[in-house]
Amino acid sequence: MRTPRVLVHIAFDPAIERLVRRVLKKQGYQVYAQPSKPSLLETIGELEPDLLILDTPALCTPLRRLGMQMPIMIISEVREEQDIVRALDQGADDVVQTPCGRDELAARIRALLRRALRLPEPSPKNLHTKDGYLTLDVEQQRAYLHGQEVRFTPTEFSLLCFLMNHEGNVLTHRLLLRAIWGPAYGEEADYLRVSIRHLRQKIEADPSHPCSILTEPGVGYVFHAAPPCPLSKGNQTLQTTDEHVETASRPPRFPVNESETL
Repeated sequence: MRTPRVLVHIAFDPAIERLVRRVLKKQGYQVYAQPSKPSLLETIGELEPDLLILDTPALCTPLRRLGMQMPIMIISEVREEQDIVRALDQGADDVVQTPCGRDELAARIRALLRRALRLPEPSPKNLHTKDGYLTLDVEQQRAYLHGQEVRFTPTEFSLLCFLMNHEGNVLTHRLLLRAIWGPAYGEEADYLRVSIRHLRQKIEADPSHPCSILTEPGVGYVFHAAPPCPLSKGNQTLQTTDEHVETASRPPRFPVNESETL
């Protein structure tokens, strides 16, 4: 297995960039620094890094639109929750606030690369819904919705794979965060909400009324392989917030791990 390549661009504080590069080198990764922002997109296209570490989420959206799916870590001085949510919405996989300890930074980098280079747990070669509307090719990390390929980031793909692997079980927020983002996570609910919203936008016929990825209020999420759609007036009312989403007509097995319940 080749050594992961990491491209770093942190312009707001040269000392932080030096620290990040030292942490990366100590982990044994190939480290590339990009001092010039105008040529950053070109460098990314040529290098095809396994991980990007940037100081702004501004490039996340154009990178995702170009089909680049490598994980992106943002290191910045942001403190407001809305700024962190905005960065995640733009396509970032993690936001690290400075100051940050070396060990924590190294753990977050390992978690991102682990999700990018392999799935969090052994899985079948293919996962699919009972009616075949959604299929995941786990080995190739490709997804197909009604036979058409759908692009996911590594985090989104791993999350969807984990949900489908535990179809019918309520998975707690903490369990999902630790399984997908790593053992250092557990309280970052915003990360999970943003990724679930992105998945719903890509696989649900009506993301505002989800049928496949359902919310168990105050607990977590459950995936139904055979969603009860299309909805009729006779079905239970669906609500779009994470606080109130429908209970499925077939009650889920709850929970997958009592020790992980919030």
